[in-house]
Amino acid sequence: YMGECSSSMLKLFAVCAPGLEPILRTELASGVIKASNIQQSIGGCSFEGTMETALRSVLWLRSSTRVLQLLSSAPSDITSNTALYDFVKTSIDWKSIFPEKFVANTVAVATTIGRGGGVFNHTLYLSQLVKDAVVDVVRETRGYRVVVDIQEPWLPLRVHLHDGACYVYRCLSQSSATLHFRGYRKSPHPSPLSEAVAAALLLSTFVPTSGTTTTVTAPAASSNSFPFTTLCDPMCGSGTFPIEAALIACNFAPGLLNLSVTPQNVSIVSKRHKTGVHVFEQWLDHDSRMWTRVVEEARSLSIPLHQVKQNIKILGNDIDKQSVNSSTRNAQVAGVADLLELSCGDISSYRPSLPDGSVIVANPPWDIRLSDKNVREHSAASFGVEHSWRGLGEFAKFYGQQGHQQTQAWVLCGNRSLTQKLKMKATETKTVKVEYGGV
Repeated sequence: YMGECSSSMLKLFAVCAPGLEPILRTELASGVIKASNIQQSIGGCSFEGTMETALRSVLWLRSSTRVLQLLSSAPSDITSNTALYDFVKTSIDWKSIFPEKFVANTVAVATTIGRGGGVFNHTLYLSQLVKDAVVDVVRETRGYRVVVDIQEPWLPLRVHLHDGACYVYRCLSQSSATLHFRGYRKSPHPSPLSEAVAAALLLSTFVPTSGTTTTVTAPAASSNSFPFTTLCDPMCGSGTFPIEAALIACNFAPGLLNLSVTPQNVSIVSKRHKTGVHVFEQWLDHDSRMWTRVVEEARSLSIPLHQVKQNIKILGNDIDKQSVNSSTRNAQVAGVADLLELSCGDISSYRPSLPDGSVIVANPPWDIRLSDKNVREHSAASFGVEHSWRGLGEFAKFYGQQGHQQTQAWVLCGNRSLTQKLKMKATETKTVKVEYGGV
């Protein structure tokens, strides 16, 4: 496992929202993660690499929510409850995972069923069955009972079944949260945008709109990694797009935030990273020196704030003063407040100075995740969904009338009929379809 496989190849899987797989694939292939044999599937990418590759992926991936290490797999033989129980119990060297003495060793199991589930149709029961197999084998080999802890498991396991095949993974991420919880969102919003989805969509804008193929280039470790000089979110809500854009511009590994390292304090030599954040730090085979080396390398690759500020402008605006205050607080926690220019006002009158070649990103209300009623209750004035979309259309058209030829506008929408409210025709379009928030 981790210790004995530090230099050998591991089989891994990174999870993402369906539709973001091409973006995730490009991230994994980047020079900082260096994954090999990357294969796309629905909801993620499988890949291979050393344990150092796995740790880098935990630290650097922006579009992923989980990184999983494969413990064991069966190609086609798991077609009954008994076969599943026996496979989990006998195919993994559990003695190398669980210590000789009980030290708060808890487990949680999550199961998914793919196509051709056969007799398997109840994920909760299957999770219980896998848990029983683990509890029984540890009691037989170690002499103590493993306790279930759904919230803070010492060993989070994930099992996937389809067409008789079975894959058992352990999760290399925080014990109580997925990777997209960067830790900076301290102020709530009624319909927050996932940090991973926001970052992935920003990465997708890094390609010129020369067609409909989603081909994304993840930023390299250089000061020229941001492909444009100005980014504007005229409806920024709690600031997810501007904050994620700032982290990308700084070439800042998002996983550092949960280690209490930010772009603001990253260069302070005496600033030590927080430990005990990820479950793998408690495991028997954890290589703490390797993890420290990977973390310190990521810190060294971060571009200083003052250097980024000289070349890049990131703007955010929202009609709701409470949302702008939330954006400000979140940006301060993320350590990127100095890079953002935030303002409060109706989009109908918001016309910042944008050079041609800028990128406009927006996540206006969809009338699905955030209803007209909720918008009216949350906003400082009584404006609804349709007003927001009409205002966004006027905002984009203004820059077209100013002679902009290279400026792009990217809009996240879960309700296609609302795009008609923009009342404008794009000269060129590129669509990234993503399943997010039940839409």
